[in-house]
Parts: sequence; C-alpha cells; structure tokens
Amino acid sequence: MRCRKGGDRLQERIPKTIAQVLGINLGVAAVIFLVSISVPIFGFFSALFLPLPVMILRVHMDRRTAGMVTAALVVGMAVILEGPSPDLLFFFELTLAGFILADAFDTGASLEAAFLRSLGAVLGTGVALILLYTTVSTTTLSQMAEAYVATNLQLMSAIYRDMGMSETEMARLADMTRQVSVFLVRTLPAMAGAFTLMILWLNLLMFRRWAFRSGYPLGVQADLKTWKTPDALIWWLIGCGIAVMLPVAALDIIGKNGIIFLITIYFFQGMAIVSFYFEKKQIPALLRVILYTFIFLQQVLIILIIGLGLFDMWADFRRLSRPPTDADAPPREG
Repeated sequence: MRCRKGGDRLQERIPKTIAQVLGINLGVAAVIFLVSISVPIFGFFSALFLPLPVMILRVHMDRRTAGMVTAALVVGMAVILEGPSPDLLFFFELTLAGFILADAFDTGASLEAAFLRSLGAVLGTGVALILLYTTVSTTTLSQMAEAYVATNLQLMSAIYRDMGMSETEMARLADMTRQVSVFLVRTLPAMAGAFTLMILWLNLLMFRRWAFRSGYPLGVQADLKTWKTPDALIWWLIGCGIAVMLPVAALDIIGKNGIIFLITIYFFQGMAIVSFYFEKKQIPALLRVILYTFIFLQQVLIILIIGLGLFDMWADFRRLSRPPTDADAPPREG
C-alpha cells in the first residue's frame, strides 16, 4: 500500500510505503521527545525540531489520517509524562504547530497565511488550555505565569552556581533575575508569539530542505529568501513606540509587547536578506551554518539584522521592487 502523497503532490521519486513513512517519522519524533525529557539544555533545543517529522507525516497523508497519527503521538507523550503537565502542553503545541503549518502549505496557502494559521492555533489552544487549568486549579493566570518564569530563572541560576560563579556574582544575578522576572511576566504574550514564530521559521527551513531533496513541490509561497513584510507594518511599530512613551501603565505593557513581536518579524526579514545574499554568493552550506550560529550568539549582530529588515522598506537591499535581472537573482537551491 502506497502512502497518500499530500494530495498527489509528491513525486514518484519517493516510493515509500505508509509503513516506512510512519516508522521513520514517528521514530524521529520519539527520539526527539525522549532526548528532550532526558537531557538538560540540549534536550530543550532538540525539542524545537519536533514539528518537522509531524510536517513530513502531514504532507504524505490526507488531513484526517495525519491528524489521527498526530493525536496518537500526543497520547503516547501523555502516557510517558504520566498525565497533564506544562511539559505535555509544550510538546502538544509543538506537534500542533507542525501539523497546521504543513497543512496550510499542502492546501496552497501563502507564507503569511500559513504562519498566521499556525500562530493562531498554537496561541489560541495554549491560552484556552491554560485558562481551563487555572479554572480547575483556582490558580490565576498571572500567578501561573509568575511561577513558570520564576522556576525557569531559578533553574538558570542553579546552572550558573554549578559552573562556579562567586557569591557576589550570584547576588547580582539574583537581583537581575527579579527585575527580568517582572519584565518577562508583563511581556509573556509577545515572548510566546515571538518564540512560536522562531520555531515555525526554523522548522520551515528544515522542511524546505527536505522538500527539495524529496521532490515535494512546496512552491514559491514558502521562499524565505525573497519574503518581506508589508510596508504598512512600520506604522504599527511606530504606534507601539508612542504607546510606551505615554504615562499609562496598560498602554506601556501593550506597546512593549507589540514592539517585541514586531521586531521579531523584522528580524526574519533581515535574515531573509542575509540568506538571499548567501545564495547569491554561493556560500558553502557548512560556512552558512557557522555564520548563522555566530549571528544568534551575538546580540549586536541580532540588532543589526533587525535594523537590516527594518530599513529594507526604504533601501530595498534585494532589489525586489525592480524588474529582476540575472545578476540580482540568487541561484537555484541545490
């Protein structure tokens, strides 16, 4: 029995049976999950790629079958985690993100529509489940957020203590932790949105590589190198900046959340520009990985990338608003 080929969109060059598809991708998902709950720090970063095998499963099957397989995967996670928990919610949202993102592309949605569907599904279900939990447990949403942030900051402090940090430095870190905790609680909505976008972006990069090698016609709607934000988005950023400057606490919180979320979007546009020129200059894949890693580890470079995306509206660094020429176009991905 051959697997359903994502609405007959997979090429004949992928002669995998349904058993092979299930075995490989469920196996990958299981390994990612087990590493995530067993290995500190590294496990967290490996969990960010849990959506990828779910995406591949979705485009090999029809929506109903893929949904049942994904649900079975979540049930298996719940059994291993011994019932509902914040960790289970985290893994559920990751699998949901992968399913919705792949489903959107499989139905021909644009890049923006696919990301909005996934973001809406993840944040919507997350808020709904958290509200349900707070109702049952009589814990307020703010208390839950404060406890979650405090727990993670305490874990980070423990790691620094194990690394041999002095008592003076630990006291300074504790004071900074309290300030960061207040900021994170107030900006948690934007942080959650930005974090979700980052996960979607990383997994789409990996999925595009798989799609090219496997013959899945993902289409130009997922071409990240030529993607840019709508020009009108700059007015939202300006509005959020004005809100932060006004002496109204509620507007200050809304403005800060808006700024964090919007600069994340401009960061993606900046990375699209970098990727465009990496392709154009035919930078080797290994060197790209090194350079991307260096960017993520340097705050100054992150700020520069955000600025690159922000000013692209006026500078048009990739010359997308002009008629394309052979000199402007990057080579085909290979």
